Order: sequence, then C-alpha cells, then structure tokens
Amino acid sequence: MSLFTTISFIFAFLLIQTCSLTNAENDTNAPIEPGKPRWCVAKPDTVDDKLKLMIALACKNKQVDCSALQVGGPCLDPTNLRGQASFVMNQEFVTLDSSDARSCYMGGIGMIVTTDPSVTVTANFLHAPIRQKLCTSQIYVTHI
Repeated sequence: MSLFTTISFIFAFLLIQTCSLTNAENDTNAPIEPGKPRWCVAKPDTVDDKLKLMIALACKNKQVDCSALQVGGPCLDPTNLRGQASFVMNQEFVTLDSSDARSCYMGGIGMIVTTDPSVTVTANFLHAPIRQKLCTSQIYVTHI
C-alpha cells in the first residue's frame, strides 16, 4: 500500500469518527434514566435571531399553543427570549416524541435538561409569583 493511500485511509477514518461524534452530541444529550422527567429548552448560547425564528415558525404553523406568549398572555416577557423559546420548544418536544432525544435537537438550538426549568426559569423569566404559577404550569413534564 502506498504512503498516499495509507494517509488517505487514515484521514477518511478520522473524518468519519469526528462526524460520528459531532452527530452523537447533536442528536442526544446526557443519558437519561427511563422514567425520569425531562424537558427540552433552548441552549444558553443560541443567538436571538434563531430563537425568534423558532418561536415564529412553531406558532405560525400551529405546532404548539402559543396563546400564553401573546399580548395579554401570562407568559409574555419580551425581555427573556430564551425563556419564551424554551416554553415553545418543550411544548413541541412533547407533541413530537419526547421519548426520542432527537426531537429536541430543533436545528441545534435545543437541549434536554433533567432539572425542572420552572425552578431555573423563574429567576430570569417570571417576575410576579402569580405569573410564575401560570407559566410554569404550562411547562410540561416529560417522562420516558
């Protein structure tokens, strides 16, 4: 086997391995125990434009009930786009197939968490206790 062929083979092998690892990270998140609750939320580093697009498409296509995020809705908070996107993403995740972690991928902006987002979202997304109760009751718990 020539040196060129050997190097080409090694390069191809490494490229395939790298792609496999990248796809595995994107398709699934940390292993989740069966029966343990999980939620689909927006990744912290997602840019606002992607969050806005995701919300607009999901609400426009009626994939989820976005009424809580409309003007006068209990969860409308224009200062926290990530919280609103997470609210919509989790509804879509439950609708699609919450037993498959890939349903949360959503173009690379979704991630699965096992800590109740109503607890972590409260500090950043909801201000009044009454709004907290209304909004977090609509963040669905997903069991697999």
